This record gives sequence, structure tokens and C-alpha cells, in this order.
Amino acid sequence: MKTAFSEYAARLLERLPTMRGGDKSACIGLDGFVDQILYVVDQRTDSGSYSRMEAMADYGRKIAEAAGLSMNVELVPVSTKPGGNGVIMAQAAARLGLRTVCIGAMGKGKLHPVFQSLSKEVELISYAEPARTDALEFFDGKIISSTLESLNSVTWGSLTAAAGPDLLVKTMNEADLIALNNWTMIPGMTDIWRQMLAKIFPRLEKRRRIIFFDLADPTKRSEADIREALGVIRRFGTYGETVLSCNLREAGRLMAALEIPAPRAPLGKDAGVSWEKSCQGFRESAGISVLAVHTLKNAVCCHKDPSGTGQVWIVPGNYAPRPVLTTGGGDHFNAGTAFGLLCGMEPDLAAFLGNVVSGYYVRHGESPSMDALAQYLGQEARRNA
Repeated sequence: MKTAFSEYAARLLERLPTMRGGDKSACIGLDGFVDQILYVVDQRTDSGSYSRMEAMADYGRKIAEAAGLSMNVELVPVSTKPGGNGVIMAQAAARLGLRTVCIGAMGKGKLHPVFQSLSKEVELISYAEPARTDALEFFDGKIISSTLESLNSVTWGSLTAAAGPDLLVKTMNEADLIALNNWTMIPGMTDIWRQMLAKIFPRLEKRRRIIFFDLADPTKRSEADIREALGVIRRFGTYGETVLSCNLREAGRLMAALEIPAPRAPLGKDAGVSWEKSCQGFRESAGISVLAVHTLKNAVCCHKDPSGTGQVWIVPGNYAPRPVLTTGGGDHFNAGTAFGLLCGMEPDLAAFLGNVVSGYYVRHGESPSMDALAQYLGQEARRNA
């Protein structure tokens, strides 16, 4: 008996040989981080040996037990790499074959050294110094701690001072995919979107485009701010197919802002129908074309088809119980999903492609090429048969 994963894998393996990204291009932004990946030491046995803390809940309990007292935490640096929702998505899109431009905070005047290797794969337009992130990695997720001074000061004026309106028009006009990510960490983003709607998008040639958004974790932003941002995103529908991606926790927060009831149970067999209804209700209320909600083990994808009828799917994931790297997993889901939609895939198959691209990344710690992805998918199809 075929599993849901094997059925989706068979569909995708049939499509992959016909997918070519070279005739399509992407413009992705607008953030930029220097990411330091860190492990939390659980037990150290000697100067060269330690065991890492594997679960976020264990770390949380350790902190709670020290409340009112004090504690020491040892962090072990694993790597330093280019980071940010836009930057990581751009790198993943380029590896899949899209001609990609990334507009972001990667150095003012000259590139920060950590982005030099990325410049060999992606055309970079930088307008500010990067922010910084310490990413504490666990097997079931990560804790992102960021310092955001450079992004807190980003405005439409500072963006266009470094990357003028004419350059933005040229770059976006050539793009089949425009992604404007990380609203949460750029306080000026809502105004930047408004300015783009007034001064950039009316100047673009009218043709099919995907306009992609990932707000990032909106927990620290007010519901009024969220509603305002979603209202602006709705207006981009005049210029293309609007796609919003988020994880399950983020989806609950966004739904609360629009007063859409969200199930308390996790997405799964017992809660699937409720989550389907909630996600579809949110997509309709937000006025977007596609909503993709990803979890560790599956995803929900909602779509408004040309007739105006809404469709919704629960899509199998590609779960990795002991990942090599989770920071950037959602951005790889975004790249795979957007790439699939650009290539004309049905939305559910595009979301499955996103799950597989993410699954490859968290297992290998790097973005896949199309050839590597096809080989990996074949292996995963046999393992999940």
C-alpha cells in the first residue's frame, strides 16, 4: 500500500526532469544577518568532549529551575554563515536554478566577508550593515537571538539611497518571483511596502508574477500592526499571485489578529480538518492567493483557483528526527514552494517540493541542487514506501 509520501514523491519525480529554473528569475529580500550557529552544552566530560542539549523543552526546564538563583550556559560555536529569511531563501532558489538577485543588509559600502561566497551564486544589492543572530540549535527547533540595530533603522529613504528606485524597478521588472520577507524584524517594512506599491509596482510590466511573503515570527508585534501589514499585502494582489508562508505557531498568531479561530491541537490526523478550515478561513479573510503553513512533519496548503473556489490540502512532510541544521529550514521550504509554483505545479505539489527541499537542507546542512534533490527524493521515496 502506497503512503501519502510515496504518492507525492512519485508525482514530483515525474515532474522534476521538466523543471528548469534558468529561464526564470527571482528578486528576494530584504533582510540580512550574520548567523552564528551554536550548540548548548548539556554535559562536558573533558576539554574536547561534551554532549549537546537535544530538546528545547530541556533547555526551558533548566532555565526555569534556575529562576531566582543563577546559572551558567556554555555555548559551542559550530559555524558562521549568511543568514536572514530573504538571504537564505535567495541562496536556496539559486541552487535550484533560478537566476536570483538578493536585495538586503549585507554590508554598507562593501560586502561583509561572510557574504562573499554567496556573491558567486546570487547577484547581491546591499543597502545596510547586516544584523546579527545567535541561533541555538536543538533537534526539535532553534532559538533565534538577534541584535537588530541595522534593521531597526531601515526606511524607504535609506533603502532607496543605496538602491535607487530605478534599480528597484529594473530588478523587480525582470523577476518572475518577488519575495519581500522578514516584516517582523524590519519595523519600517510596512511603509516600505506602501512605497513600493505607489512608486515601483505600477511601473512593472504586466505579466504573471508570484509575490511572496514570510513575515517571520510576529509574536513581538501587536495585532494592530499585523492587521495593518496583512492589509497592505492584500493590495499586492493587483500585481501578481500573492503567497504567504509561515510555520504553525506563526499561523496561530496571524489568525488571532484576524479573529480566525485556530485549533489548539497540533496539525495531524485528528486536528487536520480543523486546521484545514482555519487556514482556508484565514486565506480568504487575508485576501491572498496561496497560504502555505509548514510544520516539522507536514504542511497545509490553501489556494484560490481561477474560478474563485478555495482548495486546501494536508501535504506530507519530510521529517528529520536528528537534523544537522534547522536554522533556515523554513526559508528552504519557501524556496522550494515558490519554485514549484513558478514552474506551474499544483499548489499541493509545490508545498511538497518545499518540504523535500527543507528536508534535504536540515539533513545535509546545505542547499540542494536539482540533481542532488532528485537523487535524495528517490532515496526518501524508497525509505517511505
